[in-house]
Amino acid sequence: EVGAISIESGRGDTCVNEFLRGEIDILVSTEVFDDMASSVDVHLLCSQDMCLVAPRSFHEAGSSLEELAQALPLVRAPENTRAHAAIVRYLAARGVAPRREISCRSISATIEIVRSGRGWTLMAPLPLTASREMLDLVSLIPLPGRPPAQTIALAADRNRFLETPA
Repeated sequence: EVGAISIESGRGDTCVNEFLRGEIDILVSTEVFDDMASSVDVHLLCSQDMCLVAPRSFHEAGSSLEELAQALPLVRAPENTRAHAAIVRYLAARGVAPRREISCRSISATIEIVRSGRGWTLMAPLPLTASREMLDLVSLIPLPGRPPAQTIALAADRNRFLETPA
């Protein structure tokens, strides 16, 4: 018998806490619970390299990432996310210092800002599928070097599903 099923997209402020309290049985998330290996089983579902999402005009002009970072604000994930930390490390390693930043929780708002020529972002391709109708209006550009990756994993409480095969 299956109980209630809830599917949520995007960053939820309570989902991880609800999972840790036992209110959610299984969680598919970018959270990989590194610090809880003894109590949480984590199964990698996919991992994708992030790419540069830039206004069409940037790609057509052949500008560099450094030039883009000085001309337009970086539209980034909130500071308390893995994506933000990975992007900060990547840009620092490449010597890219965005002149301005906009913190944005919404993928569709981020794409709209980029589409309108008011910013740029680094993002994995999978979340971009939610804004499919706008993808023709932006440029998706592979990042040089070792780009940050976004991992999506399934997590389950190890003590709850002892007899369920993985």
